[in-house]
This record gives sequence, C-alpha cells and structure tokens, in this order.
Amino acid sequence: MFNNSAGPNNLEVTVSMQSVEPGVTYDIYLFVDGVWYDGALVGTITTNMKGNANFHMNGLIDQGEHTLAIDIAYTGSLSDIYETPDIHSGGGVVMTFK
Repeated sequence: MFNNSAGPNNLEVTVSMQSVEPGVTYDIYLFVDGVWYDGALVGTITTNMKGNANFHMNGLIDQGEHTLAIDIAYTGSLSDIYETPDIHSGGGVVMTFK
C-alpha cells in the first residue's frame, strides 16, 4: 500500500504478508519512477510462526507524479517472491505528491 497521508512530500509504504512460509526473512525493495529508492533496499521483515509479517516506512519524495513499485525477495538471494506487475518495464502505481 502506498500513501501520503502524513503531509506533503511524505511517502508511506506498507507491505503486509499473510500465510507465507513461517520464520523466513525477506528484503523489501522500493522503486520510484523505474529506479531504486534510496539505494533500493528499504527494509527487511521476518514472518512469524503463522507466516505473517508487516513492514512500514516513511520517506521523502519530490512533488509531482511518480510511479511506485515494490519487489520482495528472499534475503540475500534476489530471488523474488513478489513484484509489482510490469515493474521491469516501468509499471507500478501512479501517485501525485503535492
């Protein structure tokens, strides 16, 4: 989920994983306008015994329209378990920040 409810130029990202493999750590990568945000890796999460985990971050973003995308991979492997559709061709969620 992408949001900017905390005010201008604030990018909020929430990733929620449910019923995936328990006890596994995943890397969260954020892409803005087709390039990595702040070095790409924005955080890691580890699923609980039920296979659930939540990740939340706030960051700054320039005003204007941006395409946002997420890539989730096993930690240290770059083996994706999820990516925003069409992420490699510039796809994602389009949002305007004022």
